[in-house]
Amino acid sequence: MSVLIQSSRSDIQSTSVGDSDTLQQSKAEPVNIHNFAALDGFPTQLSGPGVWTGSVFTEPEQYIQQLDTVDLQDIDNALRHFQNTGLAHHDMRREHFPLSSNLSGKLQHISEIVHSDRFFVVLRGLNPDKYTEMENVIIYGGLASHVGDERADMIHLYDRAKGNQSPESRALFPPNEITIPMDFHTDVDAGDMLSLYTLGLPKQGGDQYLASFWTIYNELAEKEPEVLATLASDWRYEMKRQNGVEIINRPVMTCVDGKVQINFATAFLIGSAYIPRLPESPSISSAQQKAIDSLLRLSRQHCLKLDHAKGDMLFANNMSLVHARDNFIDDPAAGEVRHLLSVMLRDGQRAWPKDASVANMIDQKFAGLDSQFFGTMDQYEVFRGKFAMLRHD
Repeated sequence: MSVLIQSSRSDIQSTSVGDSDTLQQSKAEPVNIHNFAALDGFPTQLSGPGVWTGSVFTEPEQYIQQLDTVDLQDIDNALRHFQNTGLAHHDMRREHFPLSSNLSGKLQHISEIVHSDRFFVVLRGLNPDKYTEMENVIIYGGLASHVGDERADMIHLYDRAKGNQSPESRALFPPNEITIPMDFHTDVDAGDMLSLYTLGLPKQGGDQYLASFWTIYNELAEKEPEVLATLASDWRYEMKRQNGVEIINRPVMTCVDGKVQINFATAFLIGSAYIPRLPESPSISSAQQKAIDSLLRLSRQHCLKLDHAKGDMLFANNMSLVHARDNFIDDPAAGEVRHLLSVMLRDGQRAWPKDASVANMIDQKFAGLDSQFFGTMDQYEVFRGKFAMLRHD
């Protein structure tokens, strides 16, 4: 297995070493500060509608955008229009899925909320059972194109291990492809906006949670500023790739133009069954372990459990929110099987500027629609077999 080494600093070039080489990595030292304002380039506190705790959402209607009968007819008309063009499904662009100015405006407003308001929206009202699988793919791609004009590869999320949670399954499949719970994380280096389209729900469990990192940031700034200093220092990410493991040294938390951002999943920082650490990897420091513990604890404390219905589309800011999922149980005989489509999106007009250590990785994910996967589950199985190193945190 080859190991690729990168740094968050632009003056250090990537190198490649073989398995027999020894990587000399120093353990990150904790940064101790008494006054959080001393952390250069970061605000002392964040404000605005993106600073929220789950308890403020007393009704799901506070974050749900409901499609009405006119909208649904508009979507059906756009579906027929695309089908009549004769274009391949992966050629989907906003102009190929024409919507009324009213509905297109609603979808573009979702992007505004995701970037500048509470950071997430649930779009509700579609009935995926009304359509074929390919029609659902087209509708999802068409609606998503009005939220973000750029997209990455589509992935299908379902239990590929058939309910098996054994250590062997956990090593073979990423956590988003088996039924185990997923703790709070972002989709590391995957894109700006996380989107999910729920085609099927499980018999039990699978609840989704969101938490605002901006709220967590404020509490840490007040009570544990040393944790923020640790998050803003370099960490060793070990990223599983097709050709081995890529090592990237960079911060978990960055701030560009006043936008505090997080790029976090414990699998890449401390390892997991699916992404075991390299034998020569140094242990994380006590300060780093405390930072992880505090971040996860406050995520659980401030999270919102989403109201979840079949046909929902979730759009969420992947740079400012962390998300989690409960374990779940499918019942194929009863037709109760969890199946979601997911595409990372970017709105060229509203996308946040990013630190180079993140921007360079994300830019690769949006490098041309023509080469990206966009299709049904059977088509995804073929694609996944060739390009398995997708979003697996």
